Amino acid sequence: MTRHSNEDYRPEIDGLRSVAVIAVVIFHLNNHWLPGGFLGVDVFFVISGFLITSIVFSQIQADRFSIIGFWKRRIRRLYPALLVMVATVLCVGTFLLVRPERTSLPKQAIASLFSFQNMLLWKNTGGYWDATSENLVLLHTWSLSLEEQFYIFLPCLLLFFRRFGRGYERVVLATLFVASLAASIYFTGIDRSGAFYFLPTRMWELLIGSLLAVSVVRGSGVSTSRWTNTLQSIGLGMILASFFLIKNDDGFPSYRPLLPCIGTFLILAFGTSPGPVRSLLSATPIVYIGKISYSLYLWHWPVITFLRFTSPELNVLAALVLSFAFAILSYHFVENPFRYGMRYPRLAWLGAASFLASGFLAITLVPSSPLLQGLGNFDTAEAMQRGWEFEATDAIARGRIGVRIGNDSGNSTICVAGSSHARVLSPPIARFAKEQKVNFLSLATSGVGISDPSNEINQKRIANAIQAGPQLIIVAGKWNEEAESPDFDACFEKLLADLSSHCRHVIVVGQIPCANMPSGFEKAFRRYFVASHVSGNSAKLYPQPDILDANQKVAKMVKSLGRENIVFADTYELLVKESGEILFTENDVFLYSDESHVNE
Repeated sequence: MTRHSNEDYRPEIDGLRSVAVIAVVIFHLNNHWLPGGFLGVDVFFVISGFLITSIVFSQIQADRFSIIGFWKRRIRRLYPALLVMVATVLCVGTFLLVRPERTSLPKQAIASLFSFQNMLLWKNTGGYWDATSENLVLLHTWSLSLEEQFYIFLPCLLLFFRRFGRGYERVVLATLFVASLAASIYFTGIDRSGAFYFLPTRMWELLIGSLLAVSVVRGSGVSTSRWTNTLQSIGLGMILASFFLIKNDDGFPSYRPLLPCIGTFLILAFGTSPGPVRSLLSATPIVYIGKISYSLYLWHWPVITFLRFTSPELNVLAALVLSFAFAILSYHFVENPFRYGMRYPRLAWLGAASFLASGFLAITLVPSSPLLQGLGNFDTAEAMQRGWEFEATDAIARGRIGVRIGNDSGNSTICVAGSSHARVLSPPIARFAKEQKVNFLSLATSGVGISDPSNEINQKRIANAIQAGPQLIIVAGKWNEEAESPDFDACFEKLLADLSSHCRHVIVVGQIPCANMPSGFEKAFRRYFVASHVSGNSAKLYPQPDILDANQKVAKMVKSLGRENIVFADTYELLVKESGEILFTENDVFLYSDESHVNE
């Protein structure tokens, strides 16, 4: 995302940056408008690889390159704007963010500043495309971290070849390009999130620019010809086409970014020649957006994310105005002064560092947002409890019976079995079991329905339940989804018959009313409540319409077995108001941890 000047300024490169950043902004405003707009980041990667390698390699060839000087320039170029943005995010987040985004923000800030945000996101999220990731205010800094990791490695490699293998730079860079692209293709099918975030699987995009830069510095770059204008047009067409044709799916990244990356290569290689594409990209307004593209990239995502915490409907015009306003201010009053020199640089750095420290202090010392008074215990650890300590997937996979509490001897046991809807019931039931001085066994496995006979974990779970032979087994699940299976009726009836034959009592718990979330909040339950509260609107959510039918179907199956030791417990009506809305709060106590799970 960097921009460097040199003696041979090329305005069309700033124009290309403008195309890239506008695509990213549009995608983040609404991914339906430009499905592949996220590929603007890949365009930036190629541009960055070309420009930085051009500078580094030409200085190495002239024997005037310094690692210390290189990093001083990069710090002056990148860090003032990044530091001010991060500090602002911390301060604003103190007032707007709730758990878990609030508690994770300081770690995100540190990861952004020290260039390991991509690795932090890989480890702690479900991936860039995970719905909950859109609440992470510093999500976008993953690409900056990846670039900085590349520039730790590249100058050292080029210096090595200057001393020991002059003339082999392109061969080695091309080999690394092929290896990285192959790794991206291979690992996308194994760990898509890792393939997206990690340098070894993404550096081939930067290396495309690096290969061109080395060729140009060596004097063997692509020469102009009568096909120059055509190749420029093809390049721009490839970039624009990728924004519409390539979508987020299980096959990305793999080789998918090749289309915009090759398009960017063609414009970088042939863009110096006059032509309609160069004229378009060199237009003054487009070049200006390219000049502020780094600041615009830094600010647009926090602006969009925070606005989504203030209103159930994103105000697109406000998002654009604020994003460009912050970008312009950042470019003229932060980027350029720090980059090109100022009267009191040490005082400026001290002021920026103090601002950052204030942000860290604010979000650390203020335990919850002062704007959320009136939402009861909404922003507390208790309101988010979902009984994760009773998750039994790993225990069952490793050959253990499940998560067991109490004395293993004796047959007096209460057992809970099912998906995450069973796990959230475990904490209070485990306490009840302790009070009664009996054992407790959790066979709750997230995302694994108890009616699925083909799932290996579920097969082991049912066998473990029958082996345990508990006095009481409580079965819960997301019945509206499990009932969609064509084999549900036969499999579930057999399961209930087996359990009722080996367990003294069986309780099948009806599914709670899961919220039918409005568009844009499908996996952003807590953000919806914050946005509704901050904007002064009443949060009204209604149950998914198929849950009642699923509950009635399960209740009918239980009744049809005609066994006295198995009953159906309907909790649905307890959590629905007379108006049909879901009852989320009672006596200032929040009852749900997300759109489909109650809390403890």
